[in-house]
Amino acid sequence: MKKKLLITMASFFVIMFSFSQSTSTYDSFALPIKIKPGAQLSKSVNSDISPNRLVTCERPDVRIFPSNVPQSEVHISINRVNNQSLLVSSNTFPIGNSFQGAYWSNNSGVNWQGADILPNNAFGRGDPSTTYDALGRGYIASMAPNAVAPPNGLLIQRTDNNGAVWQPQVNGTGVINGFDKDMIAADDVTTSPFANNLYCTWTVFGGATTVQFNRSTNGGNAFTAPIILKNGFGQGANVQTGPNGEVYVCWADYTNGAIPAQGLGFTRSLNGGVTFTPFTIPFNYAGIRVGNGPNPDFNNTRVNDFPSMAVDKSNSPRRGRIYVVYAERENGNGRSIIRLRWSDNRGDNWSAPTTVSVPNVRQSWMPWISVDNTNGNVYVTYFCMENLANFNTNTFVAASIDGFTTFQNRIVSDVAHVTAPIDQFQNGYAGDYIGITANNGRGFAAWMDNRNGTWQNYISEVRVADINLTGGAALCSGTNTYTLTGVPNGATVNWQTPTPAGIVNIAPNGTTATLSRQGTARGVVTLSAEIIAGGCSYGIFSIQINVGVPNTNYKLFTIQTLTTLCGWDVTLSNFCNATGFVWQDLTPLPYTQELGQTQLYHHLVQENVDYGPITLNYTIAAVNQCGTGNFITKSVNVPAPWRTGNCNIPAIVAPPNYDSKVIIQVSPNPTTNSITATKNDDGGFNEIRIFDKLGTLRKQIKYPKNTKSATINLNGLATDIYRLQAFDGVNWSTISFSKL
Repeated sequence: MKKKLLITMASFFVIMFSFSQSTSTYDSFALPIKIKPGAQLSKSVNSDISPNRLVTCERPDVRIFPSNVPQSEVHISINRVNNQSLLVSSNTFPIGNSFQGAYWSNNSGVNWQGADILPNNAFGRGDPSTTYDALGRGYIASMAPNAVAPPNGLLIQRTDNNGAVWQPQVNGTGVINGFDKDMIAADDVTTSPFANNLYCTWTVFGGATTVQFNRSTNGGNAFTAPIILKNGFGQGANVQTGPNGEVYVCWADYTNGAIPAQGLGFTRSLNGGVTFTPFTIPFNYAGIRVGNGPNPDFNNTRVNDFPSMAVDKSNSPRRGRIYVVYAERENGNGRSIIRLRWSDNRGDNWSAPTTVSVPNVRQSWMPWISVDNTNGNVYVTYFCMENLANFNTNTFVAASIDGFTTFQNRIVSDVAHVTAPIDQFQNGYAGDYIGITANNGRGFAAWMDNRNGTWQNYISEVRVADINLTGGAALCSGTNTYTLTGVPNGATVNWQTPTPAGIVNIAPNGTTATLSRQGTARGVVTLSAEIIAGGCSYGIFSIQINVGVPNTNYKLFTIQTLTTLCGWDVTLSNFCNATGFVWQDLTPLPYTQELGQTQLYHHLVQENVDYGPITLNYTIAAVNQCGTGNFITKSVNVPAPWRTGNCNIPAIVAPPNYDSKVIIQVSPNPTTNSITATKNDDGGFNEIRIFDKLGTLRKQIKYPKNTKSATINLNGLATDIYRLQAFDGVNWSTISFSKL
């Protein structure tokens, strides 16, 4: 808990909150949009992550237990036996015996029971932790009270019926002076050899700082003697279980007692917590902690760099994967960002770090992680100051359906708050963690903010889905059926009338819709459907469909002068989803025409001929999956005279003895990596030059006299239109080609 009371109270209250902070060994720009409740963020706002079909929705915030008592440092767990049951505990301002509240919901967080004190008016000194075991029994952990010194042990309470009755509190450690930052976890896998074991870990400050652990094998009624996992400064210990009874413990490791954290401390047990491997530091990280008190970077609140850990116990391909998230200084000395790493071999090796937090914000900190044991989806929640100019803060959740290969960030808090110390306490205290838990396709983020003037706990449900809309890209005749996959159970699918109207008819049927043409109508239509489930919208999913053969609608051609080649570059657009074009001869001749690529056409003037104003007629048909459309003709007026070798363009000189007759061939055209040039007359060539369409020489190659054919490597050339010129010792031959 580690905070100081601002008001005057009994001395033991002051001492209780001051211990950890007083000891020398303790411790771009805003996002484009604010996602509203039920709105969809269509892809991750992390630009370095490729989006997939992952979509999220979230329900409006619920204030867990409205009161005028400050609440902070919230921990949440879900009952995987009855996944509508949630258990929350948080620090509170002292009431009677307790500095800690307990709250529970049996309808997925819609309604809550509990109080700002522990059940049965039990003692509690904060640093709350919660868990459920494989039998669905819920546990709350608290530090034991000590009237004249800092907390001195661990207290455990259990409910066997989702909060209806709570068992008497049990002291799980005896007296341990200097006890701090406890965390618990129960083995909740029914097939585990150690199912229902309860595991506890904490830090002891004093003459020798240690990270310690113990366990209970009988539902928290009795505990083993503590064992030491590390002799030395480690804090924020987190304990989790694996799918086969593994026990993992990690913490922020402070080398030689120095802060900030320099790396992750880690150890494991494969025999139910009886013995552990010697601890290691599998990777280093630059922690964000700068001292024992207020940090101006966070509006004079105290921050830590503790890790959070979760293990995939689902039957997904990543079963057994360990995830760890932590706050780290970007580039070792910059703003705070959230990093994630994982291990697929019980902690022997770890992945490179992934930055989970959104980019270009002021600070991101206080991360927590959970894995949905029904499907392996991963959720990370954290605080984020989005604006570089102030301390306005929102709660974010980053969610992934593929082990954070790809993921999506979204804001889940409906209202931003200003990060600030909690008024009733001093030394910058604003809580040390927030929480998230997940199961059965839903995540529940829990945090504290002061939107109503008092620091209170809030929860927001987050759901993810892998939704996709598929079907044929073309409707040529008959009917096509379009299908939504990955739609959550119980969701409502609202198919919308395809636009524009008058082209297709729609027959919706749940997650499918059948389209048919209206007579001979043709065009591009957009088919859309909205998915709503669990009180929130996953968004609108759309697909474009080409109906019938391409029509003749088109925009004006764009004409640009080709500087060194004395011609025009013609660009086409809006040909009804055309996948290609059919070109007829350009009229009138004497113009040589060449097809550069499907949407570009080039033509050249003949050699040594002046041409005055002339009208050129382009005749083109578009092609798509349904066939070839009608031929259309577009006339373009060429107002100026042109002559090869001069072109009336200042400072542009064509190659000597330029010959527009096409007496060289290239293949393939278009090409990708190389092209073969072949002389198609009796002579050969001894030099080849390649120019881009701005006239810049890009390649120049010499050959033996009368070379008939040569292959040219095009590596290093961008996708574009190029001119190849072959020199036979007297004349130049020219042809254009496309590089894809």
